[in-house]
Order: sequence, then structure tokens, then C-alpha cells
Amino acid sequence: MEISIIGVGVMGKDIAILLSQSKRIQKINLISTHSNFKKKQVDFKNYLKEKNISLKKRYETSEFKKIKLTNNIKNIKNNNFLIETIIEDNEKKRNLIEELNKYIGHETLLFSNSSSLNLRDLQTHFKFQENFYGMHFFNPVTHTKLVELIYMDEKQKETLKFYKDLLLNIKRQVVIIKFFPGYIVNRILLAQINEACYILENNVSTIKEIDDAYKAATSNFKGPFQISDLIGNDVVLSMLNNLYSQTRDSKFKPNQILQKMVKNDRLGNKTKTGFYKNL
Repeated sequence: MEISIIGVGVMGKDIAILLSQSKRIQKINLISTHSNFKKKQVDFKNYLKEKNISLKKRYETSEFKKIKLTNNIKNIKNNNFLIETIIEDNEKKRNLIEELNKYIGHETLLFSNSSSLNLRDLQTHFKFQENFYGMHFFNPVTHTKLVELIYMDEKQKETLKFYKDLLLNIKRQVVIIKFFPGYIVNRILLAQINEACYILENNVSTIKEIDDAYKAATSNFKGPFQISDLIGNDVVLSMLNNLYSQTRDSKFKPNQILQKMVKNDRLGNKTKTGFYKNL
């Protein structure tokens, strides 16, 4: 089985590394959509070296050789299993899908790796809409077990059994769900982070006390503010905006504290300051 993954960000690279562990997959085309391909080649080579070291106790690193980095989108012609992992931006994803339409066949299935965008909108741009699905991996892909497989129509459910089995065989935990904005995990998580901001706004307690209370009550390792800093407060804000635009549900309307955090470039771990300082 030969597959293609479009997008060579961290998600795309890690999904390729994960799927290389499947005995059913013999080749993975990892397709770059950026113009500076030579730089991408160097970056990817270095990334694989790093993963060879960090994952060697739990992964068959020799299987990484299945991954072939390319900038030729025409390579998807031979594949019936495509995953797009480009930036979480509606317009860019729509443009990519329309480009993919030039090279796909009737049997081609496209899985969009999206955390909060409206998959129904993206589906309308795919040439064979009945073959459009969602496949939501969580970051970091190589460590987080859960994968959400999303179908758009009841008649698609049967097809997903094959892909569920494929993922189960590489030790993932898989849930098959009907499309619903935010799916399961992000819908719950984003509402919790947003509500934590409202609690903070009303001076009920401090950031640390809210996190500590949440962790003690749920046996979680991180509280909502710690999770937001980890994900990236800008990413959380973007996802909340996406969910609010789709649902108009007030629980997803981003709290002003989160908006100010992003405006002040306090994005969390990646900027070393967010809800917590000196991260």
C-alpha cells in the first residue's frame, strides 16, 4: 500500500513516522507544498536523525526509510489514501484540495487533519465528496495514543473500519465519530480553557489555584491554563474562533483575557511566557 501525506510541518512529519510502522504500508510520499524544497530536504534529514535517537526504544526506526520526501504533488496519482496536514487555514486548505482534484481518481479517499475547521465546507471542494473524511491526530503524534476518525455521512462509516484497524495495529486508540464542530476532545477542552478564563476574569481565584483545583479533582497532570500554554494560546484562540463561527454558542466565544494574552504575544511555551511566566 502506498499513501501520500501533504504538508511537512511537525504534524505531517510525525504522522508519516507513525504510519511507517504499519506493515500494510510500503511507501509514504511526504509532499512539501513550499517552494524552498532544498531547505525542507535538509530539515527533514535532520528531523529523522533526531527521531531515530528519541524513538528507537519504541519504534522500528528502520521503517522510516519508507518515507520519501517530494515536492511533486502528482505523486498522489497512484494513491487511494491521502492525508492533508497543512496549516489550519480554511482558504489554504480549500486551495490545496482543488489542486489535489486534478490528480485523484474515483477511489481516492482524502482525510483532512484539522482540529477545529468546518469539514463540511472543505468537503464541498473535494471532487468526490463521498470520499472526504477527517482524521484528527493529537500533538505530539508519536506519543499521543488517541486518533479521532470523522465521517460526514452515515454511509461512510463502513469504510473507516479498515483505517481504524490499521491504526489499532500500530497501537493507537481510535474513536469513529460523526462530524460535529470540535469533535469530542477539543470541544470539551476548549470550553474548559475558556471557562477557566471567565473564572479568572471574575477574580474567583488565581491561575495556579484554578489549575491546582482542576488537577486535584480530575487526576489530570495539567490544568486548563497549563494546557493552553502548551498548545499555544494563539492556537487555542484560533480554534475557539472557528468553533464560535460554526456554532454561535457563547461558551466558545473567546474570553477577553485569552485575547489580550495573544495580543501581547504571550503565546505560552513557544514564547516562554503565557498564563505562566518563564516557561
